[in-house]
Amino acid sequence: MTSNSIAYLRFESIKKKFAGQNFFSSDNISFEIQKGQIHALVGENGAGKSTIMNLLIGLYPKDSGNIYLHGKRIDIRSPQDAKKYKIGMVHQHFQLASNIKAIDHFLLDNSLGFLPLNRDKTMSKLHQLSTKYKMPVRWDLTIEELSVGEQQRIEILKLLYKNLDLLIFDEPTALLSPQESDLFLDQLIELKKTGKTIVLISHKLKEVFKVSDQITVFRKGKLVQTYTTKNTNAEEIADAIIGEKNIELEIVDEKMGTGQHILTVRDLSYFKSPQEKLSQCSFFLRQKEIVGLIGIEGNGQVELYNILNQPEKYKNKTSGFVEYKDKNIFDYTQQQLADRGLQTLPMDRIKDGLMPSFSAMDNYLLANHTDMTFSNRFTINSSSLLNEMKAAYEHFDIQPKNPNLAIEKYSGGNQQKLVFARSLVRQPDLFIAAHPTRGVDIKTQKLIHQELLTLKSKGTTVFLISSDLDEVLKISDRVLVIYQGKIVGEFYYYDVNETRLGQLMTGGH
Repeated sequence: MTSNSIAYLRFESIKKKFAGQNFFSSDNISFEIQKGQIHALVGENGAGKSTIMNLLIGLYPKDSGNIYLHGKRIDIRSPQDAKKYKIGMVHQHFQLASNIKAIDHFLLDNSLGFLPLNRDKTMSKLHQLSTKYKMPVRWDLTIEELSVGEQQRIEILKLLYKNLDLLIFDEPTALLSPQESDLFLDQLIELKKTGKTIVLISHKLKEVFKVSDQITVFRKGKLVQTYTTKNTNAEEIADAIIGEKNIELEIVDEKMGTGQHILTVRDLSYFKSPQEKLSQCSFFLRQKEIVGLIGIEGNGQVELYNILNQPEKYKNKTSGFVEYKDKNIFDYTQQQLADRGLQTLPMDRIKDGLMPSFSAMDNYLLANHTDMTFSNRFTINSSSLLNEMKAAYEHFDIQPKNPNLAIEKYSGGNQQKLVFARSLVRQPDLFIAAHPTRGVDIKTQKLIHQELLTLKSKGTTVFLISSDLDEVLKISDRVLVIYQGKIVGEFYYYDVNETRLGQLMTGGH
């Protein structure tokens, strides 16, 4: 897109190729961002959206090309350089210390060497900012005690405290509940009203069309086109993202779930000072069904997942009863449960699912090192492993197709696809799928949904833990609502009342 006036920010012929890649992550990229607008960047996983913004904030050096701010060429070599030009970014995975109070974390982040900020003055300014931009935070709690939405607000307020003008958000609603997502989008509009310029990287076209002024589409490292939002539609953007007419994947689903219980949870409670995380949580899962668990982040989902995934760690920290295949789950280790057909998808792929500096092959092997297909007691069958990975790369379109490349060189969405494929090397009897489509593009979302439905048709029970209400309603046989560590509602697919469901998620009766 070109403009008759000088653009606020302009990229000119930007190129970037990472070591070990035989393609450009940014291939001759040129486009403009206008002052005081919300500019969305969309595209499939690995298309180059995050790369171009990471170049802008100095996380990576560009190979060639120029960046202009207010018509003047700028050279950004580090995030500190970016802040000098009043540019900042909130990453998809927050950079916050979990065991430090919110206010202390903020003071540490903004202190100058051995001269800490004045707490009272800082709190006064933060109160003014949080009020002005409608971003309340409970500053006296530790980061881990705050909701994901509040943690995100801290990251935003860190940028606003520095009076930055250009704010970049990478998949900002990926970790948020539907209610928190709506609130966040409203906050973006408020930021725009105050003159801030916003760059929104997102796979969610509904959100993009709700708030953006311009949409730039990336595909395989190249820029496709910049569109004026009011002059286009979701179908045209989806076609541009994929590069062909957006053919709907057929979602085949047979409603099942009439078998016997494979998992029974009764009065499960888990206490962690100073808050109760699970409180007399009770539900059951039947064979051959998909059960979706929905709730605002921070209402016990993480604790429930951890207990089902590693029960040996929580055996003496819980009360109640959990039975898997008619046996006490607390009698088993994580590996023993895996051998009995219980597989899990990591809730946080970065923290719990990957070793960033290791190769994709090593990471693929992480959850399957005991599988006799790939190894015996002494050696790894590399040929078998590579064949399995090749099939996964093709089926899920994982890019780049280089098993020897460090997994940290892959985009977040491609990391997620690899972790998902890795989890299904052995068809499970019970598959706990935590946020399976978080950070993946629209085409892969449909593919993963079909994979979960196919698993069910083959006899697997799927326990879908997700903050994406549309996802849960689309493929679940039953929906469970969790609030303050307790199951407060249950809906069958043919009788879902979304209004009632939303009331239960927020503590309504």
